Order: sequence, then structure tokens, then C-alpha cells
Amino acid sequence: MEKVTIKVGGMHCVRCERALFNALNNKEGIIDVNVSYASEKAKISYDSNKITYKEICEVIKKSGYYVVEINEKDKELKSTVVLFLISLVLTIPFLIMMILMLMGKHSNVFHNGWFQLAFVTPIQFIVGYKFYKGAVDSLKNKSPNMDLLVALGTSVAYFYSLYNVLSNISVYYFESCAFVITLVYLGKLLEMKSKRKTNEALSSLLKLKPNKVTLVEGDIYKEIDVSELKVNDLFLVRAGENIATDGVIVNGSSNLDESMLTGESFPKLKKENDEVYGGTVNIDGVLVVKANKVGEDTVLSKIIKMVESAEGSKAKVQRLADKVSAYFVPVIIGVSIIAFIVNYLISKDISLSVSRLVAVLVIACPCSLGLATPTAIIVGMGIAAKKGILIKDADTLEKICKVKSVVLDKTGTITEGEMKVSKIDVKGIEEKEFLELICAVESYSNHPLAKAIVEYYNNSKIKLDSVKEIIGKGIEATYKNKRIKVGSYNYLSEYIREDYKDTSIKVFMVINDELVGIVHLVDSIKESSKVAVSKLKDINVEVVLASGDNKLVCKSVADSVGIDVVYSEVLPEDKYKIVNNLKEKGLVAMVGDGINDAPAIASSDVGVSMGSAIDVAIESGDIVIMNNDLINVYNCLMISKATMKKIKQNLFWAFFYNCASVPLAAFGLISPIIAGICMSLSSVSVVSNSLLLNKLKL
Repeated sequence: MEKVTIKVGGMHCVRCERALFNALNNKEGIIDVNVSYASEKAKISYDSNKITYKEICEVIKKSGYYVVEINEKDKELKSTVVLFLISLVLTIPFLIMMILMLMGKHSNVFHNGWFQLAFVTPIQFIVGYKFYKGAVDSLKNKSPNMDLLVALGTSVAYFYSLYNVLSNISVYYFESCAFVITLVYLGKLLEMKSKRKTNEALSSLLKLKPNKVTLVEGDIYKEIDVSELKVNDLFLVRAGENIATDGVIVNGSSNLDESMLTGESFPKLKKENDEVYGGTVNIDGVLVVKANKVGEDTVLSKIIKMVESAEGSKAKVQRLADKVSAYFVPVIIGVSIIAFIVNYLISKDISLSVSRLVAVLVIACPCSLGLATPTAIIVGMGIAAKKGILIKDADTLEKICKVKSVVLDKTGTITEGEMKVSKIDVKGIEEKEFLELICAVESYSNHPLAKAIVEYYNNSKIKLDSVKEIIGKGIEATYKNKRIKVGSYNYLSEYIREDYKDTSIKVFMVINDELVGIVHLVDSIKESSKVAVSKLKDINVEVVLASGDNKLVCKSVADSVGIDVVYSEVLPEDKYKIVNNLKEKGLVAMVGDGINDAPAIASSDVGVSMGSAIDVAIESGDIVIMNNDLINVYNCLMISKATMKKIKQNLFWAFFYNCASVPLAAFGLISPIIAGICMSLSSVSVVSNSLLLNKLKL
């Protein structure tokens, strides 16, 4: 199965989203489709044996839309600006005519039907061509949209006025056509500008990708395209440059700005053998980096894919708006016809009835309904991304604000997770031999304790005969007929005769059923953990600690940060049970490292992975906290609450606007020109309200 995200141009309305979805979804070989009018993208999963990328593009084109290439991304915006300016210039005579009328003056020139016809015809059929094309395409796709409403409304006004010109009847609605089309274009321009602002987070991520890189081949430095870079290539990074791809520093040291990936504002000092990520900025030193990931495998590429996927996803709350939008245009056409007939039967005034029909067609706006949810979702996702929080889909953003309990792992979540060896105790064995053996065994584990021990003595050359990891407990190995066990007190308690249950963290090693040594480690609590727990409790979220460490260690950490409910000495499967038991109280979020906590994260309603192992974390959980800061769990809840509040405001405004404005237009309380202004501003107001989320203070 192949996956592709295509930028789509030519979508003028939320109904275009449904039309394109139907066209793609009905094509053989396409497995899954997600089309977003707000982000103007189609995310498609397809069977490459049954359909090609080129054939998918053809389906899009036949549906009346087009694929936006990278060098054409501003094509639609420029085209809209040009057409708007043409329409605006040609509308000026009608504006002058209206001003003169307001001043009580009359101009035979401006009121001449043929004069008005000369100015309005280019607006109606050249500037307004896209409405006719969009209307025809929407009917072909069996998904009538806003273009159909505008095309019908202005056409009725134009041809009725043309009939009166030919019949020497001095009643015209040409100014309505001119103003409506001009105002719709103005509204579309404002909407396009606003929608671009909602995508700022993704745009800023895309800008992080450098186009060129300096390849190092011995003493030769050669500038090449980043796409030509291969794994194991060496490349130079000067001060001020973005790192081209993920890799390891082989020469030099420098402070790196990783804020665009992690949200962490302080630069980090990186030296030889440290990992670096593509898109981060080299602040002051000169580095030579060995590429270990390129192209789509880099962390930045994965983050971009994740953000794109999230922005294109739909929240459950959007389904109501989608259902209403499906019937919106046919209902409005029906209402406009009824308004025309009723007005004519009452007044016997054909021109008045036409005016009201046009007003109803023009004032209705399905776009405000369609944009209400996705624009808020995109802005909310963007705010989270800037904080170093990656949310995988809209459903998660919608759900997280309803969480009643948060279960926290200890190591790397509440604590720094950067264990340091503080002391070594050995019994009946040389310390060097002990260190070589325990480091050889622990090198097979990704646990923070194991990594700290290996880092402490990274000089073991022993090759073990066999190794077996006991998840959540420790490791068993054999070496020259020695049976070695390394792990926690609980795992090896039967071999331990002294009471080592104190607040320090220890790793024990047993050889042939005899305890031979203990490694003492320390792990400091993150400064923000206490604040994060306090803030979560302030919003009535229960905070629970679940850890494999002993009771004294867990209680000490829990007391330090203010956690009341503690589960200690638990295995991964125990955390799974704890999460499921808490579900009786409401939605549960599990926060862990994405590896040992995988079962609990998977079983929780919202799985939160701390990004210490960034590429692993991205693949697991519903939310990734890139900078490992627990305060971002609280921030995530607040972003979700604020986003859902905006969605409800947008949906209320969109429903209220359409429910109130259509009857007002039908009863003649709103003219076609005012209807055009209202329709243009309705969708803009929804997008603008979503953008106010950017003022959220965390």
C-alpha cells in the first residue's frame, strides 16, 4: 500500500471536499481517502498495482480540480487577486451610481441600461467564469456547492436585467451582479489569506528543510542538493546553517537550537558522538556530521507527515456540520424558489420577487459550516506543535480535554531519566570484572538504567554467549558457563540476603545464584513536574504514579511532586490493568516512554509518549511530547479545551448566521448587495475566530 498527500487547487467550497472525496473513493485501487477543504489537501492510500499516482491526479483533474505543484503553490492566490482587481475596477461605475443616489442626485449616464450592461458583462462571464465552471463540476459530481448558488443568483439578476434592457424597462439589477461577484472574490481572498495563517506551523516546519548541503569527501568540500545525500555521507554544517539531515557529530562541538522540533527554547551543547536532527540550527560552532538517516526516514520528515496527517483528519464534532452541508445547497435553492413564488403572489411585483430570490441564493454560506471545525483544529495543532507537542489526529485533540485521570510513569516522565552511577558495591569479584560483565549484559537493553551503567563504563569487550531480556524485570545471559542475571530487587530478591529497600535506585547482578555486585544510581526530579501535577489537579484531573521501582522510591518521588495515588513495583502488564480499572471513572491518559509502557499506552484512551527516544515515540501513542516536559501534558489539555470552545463558537455562529440570514433575505429585509457582503464575511469570521486561538496563554 502506498500513501500520498496531494495539494489540491480549485476547491471553492466545503462541498468540493465531499465531491472530490466521492470521486476518489469510488475509484478502484484507492483504499482510503481524506480530503480537507481547510488545508486544501487530499491524503490518499492506494494499491499501486491497481492505480498509479498519475491516474489519481487524472481523477482529480476530471473532477474539476487540479494538483498544485511546489512551484505553483501561489497560482490560485495570484489568479484570484487579478480577477478581483478586474472586477473591482469594473464595479466602480456602479459604486459611483450608488453614492450619487445616496446624495439625491441622478445621472442619466450611470442609469443607462446599455452602459451598465457593458461594465457588468465582463464581470459576469469572465471574472465569474469560475462560478459557472464550479457549478457545472459540482452538478457532475452530484455535490452542489456555493458556486452553484452564486452562479444561479447572479445569472437570474443578470438575465432579468438584460430582458428589461431589451424591453426598454428601466429596472435593473446589474449592480447586484457586480457587487456580489466582487465581494465574493474579496471574501475568498480574505479566506485564503486567513487559511494560510492557520497552516503556519506546517509551513514553518517545511522551511526547516535546507535545499543544499556541503558534502565532505576527504579534503574536498562540494555543495550538493540535500536529496543527493546518502546514509554514511559526511557533511559540513557552518554556524547559522540548518542541519541537513539526521546524523552523528564526528568532529566539532556547538550549541544547537532544537526549538523547532522540541519547543525547548534553550540551545543544547552538542559534541562528538552526539545525535543531531535535520532542521535544527547550528548556532556558533562548525560541525562535521555523518548522516544516519535521509529523506523520509528523518525525524523532521516524520513530524511533517504527522502534522499533515493530523491537519487533514476530522473530529467527530464535524460530522454534524458535514451532514448539514450535504443537504444545504438543494434546501437553499428550494427556499429561494418558494420566496420568489410567495413574494410574487403577494406583491405581483416580479422585480421585487427576483430581488428576494437573488438575496436568498447569495446570502447562504455552506463554507462557514465547513470551515468551523477544521480551521480551529489546524490552529490548535499548530499551537501544540510550537510547544513541542505532536497530536496525531483531530479525534485525539477532541478527546484529551475530557480526560479524568492521567497515569504517569516515573523514570523519564516525572524524573529527568538521565540516571547517573553514584556508587559501585562488589562482593567476591574485582570491580573491573564486575563492570565489564554488567556493561556487556546491559548493552542489550534500552532501559534508562542500563544506558546509564553502559555510559559509566563504556569499555567492555566481552562477547556474551546468550542473552534474554525479561521485560520489566531484567536480563539473563551466559558467559563461559556463568549464568548471569541483572535486574531489580524484586526480580533477584531470592538471592539478596540484606534489606536494600531504600530510596536509592539499584541494579543487582547475580552470577551462578550468588549476588556479586550492586550499582547505585541517582535520578533527579524535573523542575516542572511539581508544577505540572499541581496544574492537572487544579483542573480536577486525577494524577496517578505507576512505576516498577520499589515502594520507598516511588513514595519519595510522589511526595516530592504532590501525587496521592501510587502504584509501585508494577510490571508492564500491571500498568495495563491499572489503566483499564481507571476507565470506570472516565477517559484515561497514560504518559510514558513509549517502550516499556507500550501496553498501557495502547490500552489508554489517550496515549502520551515522551520523546526521549524521538523516532520511537513518534511511532507510538496518540500524542508525543518532544521535549519530555510534563507541563506539556497540562498544556495539551488546555489547548484541547480552548480548541473545542472555538469549534463550538464557530458552529454556533455558522448555524445561527444561516438560520437567521436566509429568512431575512426571503422577507426582503436584506438586499442582494448586503447579502453578498454578509456571505463573504461569514466564512472569514469563522476562520478569524479560529485564529484568535493563537492568543491562548499557557
